Amino acid sequence: MSNVNQTAFGFRPLAAGLTGSPGRVKQYAQPASDSHTIFQNDLVTLVASSSVSDTGFPAPAMRNIESYSQGTPGTTPILGAVLNGGKPSLLQYFMVMDDPMALFAAMFGNDVPTTFTVATHGGRNANVANTAAAAGALHSAMYVEDTGNATTNTLDLKINGMLPQAPNVEAAYAIVEVKINRHQLENQVAGV
Repeated sequence: MSNVNQTAFGFRPLAAGLTGSPGRVKQYAQPASDSHTIFQNDLVTLVASSSVSDTGFPAPAMRNIESYSQGTPGTTPILGAVLNGGKPSLLQYFMVMDDPMALFAAMFGNDVPTTFTVATHGGRNANVANTAAAAGALHSAMYVEDTGNATTNTLDLKINGMLPQAPNVEAAYAIVEVKINRHQLENQVAGV
């Protein structure tokens, strides 16, 4: 049996994180000067600027984000995954699962698929393939990079194992459960 070669869907938050809770979701802004689209389930990173809240109430300025497709895997820290998508070059607001304990479902490999096995890849760390989605797409094209997995704590993600769903077998295009290892709100952790 094999997995379906589906289009990568980015990093979809799971119902419960490592603590058993659903995880924190917070609103962030993308500045109008950013011409890159942020897609649903894209990983994002904080940038050194802020925007005014759209609540109409006196509130502190919101932190700005950009798509991780502008970052460097293994170097740029990750804030979380976007729950809604948007259009480029507009001041817009995004709900981001930014909880450091959040878990995500993502595809393992995409361009040159590697057979995923729990014995070989489970518990190891990996980088994000930070591919930007095609124009007109509604969701992210990011996935878990299937090469360069290691125990070093400098990689982007911790692979917990296969997502327990059917059909999902130890093969190419497996759907895996991951945690952000290079989180902007937490320290990095070595793999096993």
